[in-house]
Amino acid sequence: KPLARWSAQKLRVTDVGVGPRDLKFASACDDHTVAIYSIDSEKPDRVIAAHDGPVLSVDWHPASSLVASAGADSALNVWDARSGSRVASRRDFQDGGVTRVRWNANGNWLAAGGEDCTIQLYDIRKFDVFCQMRGHPRAISALDWHPVHERMLASGCSGGAVLQWVVGYSDP
Repeated sequence: KPLARWSAQKLRVTDVGVGPRDLKFASACDDHTVAIYSIDSEKPDRVIAAHDGPVLSVDWHPASSLVASAGADSALNVWDARSGSRVASRRDFQDGGVTRVRWNANGNWLAAGGEDCTIQLYDIRKFDVFCQMRGHPRAISALDWHPVHERMLASGCSGGAVLQWVVGYSDP
């Protein structure tokens, strides 16, 4: 039986990300929003009009109040969960939306996967792409970093392939 239930968003929730402290979490939704929740509240702290289309993925920075969101509008955004303000935005995916987003364990790198079958890595200190990974035959549908080996990333695609990557080594 669930401990709590929220209904702030009107359509399908596509992803959730848990905050590193303060018992908060974020949800991504098809209604173009990212909602920030506190465990001890019946309503969301804030609902952010995050994208011009469905929000497909969300992830909370491992050590701060930053929340990254990925959208069908091809935008990758970073938000301050405390204020709801956008602190960074990129549109580097040319063919389709950004489907998944995940921070690495130290929070310096942000991985984003797209419908264009690529994964782009951003150094959050400059919010620049420093690596682009190709190898999937279809849109990226899953991403996750290894919790200890910061340079190791796993990805999956809608075609069923799962690839393992090491940043700095080009072949999956």
